[in-house]
Amino acid sequence: MKILLLKPKWFVRGGVYRYLENVKFTPLHLGIIAALSDGHEVKVVDGDWDEIPVNEQFDLVGITTTTFTSQQAYQLAAQFKQTGARVILGGVHPSILPDECLQYTDSIVTGEAEYVWPDVLRDAERNQLQRIYKSTRLVNPQDIPFPRRDLLNEQPWFACLQATRGCPNSCRYCYLPNVSWHAYRERPVETVYSELSAIKQPIVFFVDDNLFARREYALALFQRI
Repeated sequence: MKILLLKPKWFVRGGVYRYLENVKFTPLHLGIIAALSDGHEVKVVDGDWDEIPVNEQFDLVGITTTTFTSQQAYQLAAQFKQTGARVILGGVHPSILPDECLQYTDSIVTGEAEYVWPDVLRDAERNQLQRIYKSTRLVNPQDIPFPRRDLLNEQPWFACLQATRGCPNSCRYCYLPNVSWHAYRERPVETVYSELSAIKQPIVFFVDDNLFARREYALALFQRI
C-alpha cells in the first residue's frame, strides 16, 4: 500500500504555541509507525515544514490528532477521502473523544499505536478497516523501534529523541492522567544512547513527558551520554 502519515500544522500564528513558532518538534511517533510499516511505501509529512499533498493518491492516510489540531484533521480527512483514500485518526484527541472523531473519519486508533498498527495494515490491505482499534496494553519500551528518521524532515541543527514515556504524577492541568499511556516507562539506557549516537544534529531535544521522573534513571542516562 501507499501510506501517508501526517501531522497537521501545530504552529499557527497566535495559536497555543505562539512563543515557540521557531522551534518545531519532529513527529517521532509517525517515524515509529513508519518503522512498523515494512513492505509498504510510506511518506511522512509534517504540516509545520512540508506541503500537505492533498491531491496525491494514497491507499491509507493516518493523521495524528490533538485537540488544537482536530479541526484541521477533520478537514484533511474529508479532502483525502475524496481522493479515495481510507483515513484513520490517532493520537490524544481520538483517545479522549472517540465518538466525535468517528464522525469525520473511516477509523480511529485509541491509545498507543505500536501493538495495533499491524492489525490496521492487515485490515486496510483486505479493505476491511474496522471503525475502532483500541490498544489494550501498554507498550513495552523495549518494543519501540527506532523511528524512520530518513522519512522525517529533521532540520540540520535540531533533532528530537525520547527516553521515557508517561509520568508517575497526576497533575490537574495535564492531559496525561486521562489517557491510557499515562504510566511511566523507561527505554533501556543503552538503547537511547545508541539512537542518540546515530543522530547527526548538534542539538537534541528530549520530548519526554517527564525525563526526570526517576532520578536514578536520569542520572544513569546522563552519565552514559
